[in-house]
Amino acid sequence: DLFLNNLSNSSIVVFFALIMGMYFTSMVMLIRVNLPLKYRGILTQVFGQDIQYNFYHRWFDALFIFSALLSGVILTLLDRTKTEFKDDNDKSAF
Repeated sequence: DLFLNNLSNSSIVVFFALIMGMYFTSMVMLIRVNLPLKYRGILTQVFGQDIQYNFYHRWFDALFIFSALLSGVILTLLDRTKTEFKDDNDKSAF
């Protein structure tokens, strides 16, 4: 209950901004594969040489779907718990 009381709308916005930023970065890494070599080198310099691009290219869709489903389940559970907590408080008030 303490966690639900401290969860604010701004925290949720920051969480989704982080997810969207990570998605954008991942998409740029995936687009890198389809760019001409001269532009691909620029992205390699920005992200670094030691990143395993093949891993991201191969597993991006599966990891994104898993993360999206897990996030949806967690948010649904938090919402239901919050609703049940409010209902319990409303009943105790009478």
